[in-house]
This record gives sequence, C-alpha cells and structure tokens, in this order.
Amino acid sequence: MPAQPTTFRDDNRSVELTKFLSHQNTGCLATTDGTDAFTAIIFFVYDDGRLFFKSHTTSNHSTHLCSNTKASFGVYLETSTYEAKYGAQLLGKATRVRDAKTMQLVVQLYSDRFSGSAAKLPSIQELCSENIASTFYQFTIEKFKIIDEDKVHAHKHTMLDYKKFQNSHS
Repeated sequence: MPAQPTTFRDDNRSVELTKFLSHQNTGCLATTDGTDAFTAIIFFVYDDGRLFFKSHTTSNHSTHLCSNTKASFGVYLETSTYEAKYGAQLLGKATRVRDAKTMQLVVQLYSDRFSGSAAKLPSIQELCSENIASTFYQFTIEKFKIIDEDKVHAHKHTMLDYKKFQNSHS
C-alpha cells in the first residue's frame, strides 16, 4: 500500500466514520482519467467499508473508472456551516459491481434505503451484464479524514459524537 498522506489518517475513528456514513446517503464523487477530472453528486448506501452507488455506464465518472479506479468521495452534514462543519473525506477505489452475490446485497441495501427504487431496478443478472445502461459501483475506502471543526465553540477535530454535533446545530 502506498504511503499515507499526512492529512488522511485512521486515528482509531473508524467506528465514528461507520456510524456517520451509515446515516448519510448523498456525497460527491471525484474521478479522473489522468487528463480530465469530473465531480458528481451521488446517492449511496454504506456497508462494511464500502459505498455503493448506481450510475450510467457511459457517464463521465464511470468511463474514468474503466481506466483509473482511484477516486475520492466527500460526505458532509447538510447542517454544516463555515464556522461549524462535520463530514468525511474519503480516498479509495471505485469499481463496477459484477458478481451476483455482491449485487444482491447492493440491491437489498439500496432498496431498503431509497423507497420505491426496487420496483425500478432490473434483475440481478441484468445489472451484472456488460450491456446494461445503468448499474451499481462500489467505492472501497482506503484512507479517510474526518472533518469536525466548530470554531464557534473553539473545538477543532475533537467532536466524536456527530449526532450531538448535528442536534446542536439544528
């Protein structure tokens, strides 16, 4: 594994990250093909160190992932402000889900999270096929940084309970 950038670390906050991502469903995915970069708003579900999302196979980020699986993902609380922000910056790899077992899990997670989506999804076999127009991808987290700054209360990188933070800024 390559050397970890100093700004991305796992300082025993993986549990906090898991709790945070399990309750979120929107993030920003950034990809590049080595020449052009692209950023997209993505609806996702989280499971065991992976974010799963659905996308068109011909979208910019999907075509980037064919040649370069490295990607970054940003997820922030919608209540974040300049003075008080909470979220996560993720580095990892994004790949297309191709095996039926993983696809079954993803479809179940996605259907549970996004009401009404199950009725619109093709079969597992179709989702795994090469000729599908839209399918699921997985972003596997390799490194992360939790952003937890509260300049109003003079706390920086100390808030471990994001629910408490979220409730205090509602």
